[in-house]
Amino acid sequence: WSVTAAWYDLRRAEGKLSVAEDVLALTKEHLQHVEALYRNGMTAKNEVLRVQVSVSEAELNRIRAENAVAVGWKALERAVGVQLYGAFGLPPHEERPEVYSMPQDAVSVGLARRPEMEALNLAARSASLASQAANAQGGPQVALVGEVYAADDEFFPQKQNDWKVTLLASWSFFDGGASSARAREARAAAEEFLFRMEDMKRQIELEISVARLNCESSLQRISTGRTMVESAEEDYRMALRRYTAQVGTNIDVLDARVALSNARNQLVESVYDSLKARAEMEYAMGVIGSDGRGEERTK
Repeated sequence: WSVTAAWYDLRRAEGKLSVAEDVLALTKEHLQHVEALYRNGMTAKNEVLRVQVSVSEAELNRIRAENAVAVGWKALERAVGVQLYGAFGLPPHEERPEVYSMPQDAVSVGLARRPEMEALNLAARSASLASQAANAQGGPQVALVGEVYAADDEFFPQKQNDWKVTLLASWSFFDGGASSARAREARAAAEEFLFRMEDMKRQIELEISVARLNCESSLQRISTGRTMVESAEEDYRMALRRYTAQVGTNIDVLDARVALSNARNQLVESVYDSLKARAEMEYAMGVIGSDGRGEERTK
């Protein structure tokens, strides 16, 4: 799970870097328009300076995004345990993730597939058998022992060869309560494992419920985010054209670009929140990676 989480965090950082680079390109394009208007005496110097500050701010955001990608690579390498940066590249940013249908029997699958449940179940059975063995120590015990002695390594029997069968019987009438104490201890351990199994069941149900809610919420956010990006792109296009035609203000363009940047970042967050929530659901069900799905890495 740590590898999957690190992978999607890296892809999220890479998506935000793409947004930062696009915003920087738009800001530089806006600066070219403002400088052209200033050279023709159609705008004031302060508007050029304001857009230059915006370009510097966009460049700083791009640097931060690049650093986040580098940190994401390091986190992924830490989770995988091998050197990855430089040997592998990232696939294109996924804006329309695969539709993931929520399984109806997710809780039952999780209870059957989670290794923690199997481990607790085996531990409880072991403690129960230990309790039975401790109880049996207070009763009669019979042992049959067979021994064979071979004088050499020849296949045929030799005169020196011998064999012996021993039947042992014992009954401890009084052991100071040691066997009953061991039996009670084993029964208590078995009951403890049963309580831990019940607590694990509730934990699995909680993890699956949270992952389901996160996945449904992120899918709804993707739909809303796409609409928001389309509106923000059209708003920025109109604001820039209005400013170029001198029927709009520089502030309108700056505000529209900030809104566009926020909308695209929100869409990136929604996409990778949905992918991460899907992985959380598979992890909670104990089936992560079992179907062989996953994004293809490009060399």
